Amino acid sequence: LFGNDVLAVGALLEAQRLGIDVPGDLSLIGFDDLELAAQISPGLTTIRVPTDEMGHRAAENLLLRLGNKEAPHTLEIETELVLRATTAPAGSPPIADPEQ
Repeated sequence: LFGNDVLAVGALLEAQRLGIDVPGDLSLIGFDDLELAAQISPGLTTIRVPTDEMGHRAAENLLLRLGNKEAPHTLEIETELVLRATTAPAGSPPIADPEQ
């Protein structure tokens, strides 16, 4: 799971360069749902965030604070998992460490 789609795409490209099968050997998830996430192959699974709502709520809170009014300290904003082709169900259990 990466902090943004750009980092996840970089990891995908590096995995492909190294011959690592995505999603067969490695699942990748980004964050942001940039347009690039749907265009790259395989399509990047990502978390979609409502940026318009985030901006609107941030502006509301700023205006409240500038007017010396109480503003919430925390806000919950719904996100959405966008499943694409870089994730797969977990495979077989990990191979035991031979040094154990």
